[in-house]
Amino acid sequence: MHNFQYVKRKSLKCVKRKAWKVISTGACEGRNDQFEIISDLIFQYKIVGNPVISVDTKKKEMSGNLYRDGAIYTLEAQKVFDHDFPHLADGIIIPHGIYDAIKNTAYVNIGTSKDTSEFSCDSIRA
Repeated sequence: MHNFQYVKRKSLKCVKRKAWKVISTGACEGRNDQFEIISDLIFQYKIVGNPVISVDTKKKEMSGNLYRDGAIYTLEAQKVFDHDFPHLADGIIIPHGIYDAIKNTAYVNIGTSKDTSEFSCDSIRA
């Protein structure tokens, strides 16, 4: 039966494919007005010397001797656990980025706080 399913898929020319996000959900009424208001506020903040920042938190990741996609420059291969189970992790890290639109600078703060609002405020303060 297993082989039959493979032959059937092959004869129908079925292959694994990813979904494409191409179907538009349509325009949102007032969307351009939102951006114009934001642009005006940014301008007002800039002229009085206030900061304009963009804050973003990324996916939480397990830290420790675990596998990561990608490549690194190293003198020898890195040996990691064969599975990425949570009990093998040293903890959870949360990357938190802040971009200063006026200075055109950014940095990423990596923390372990589960209180996102507290962590966000600490990152901005720093």
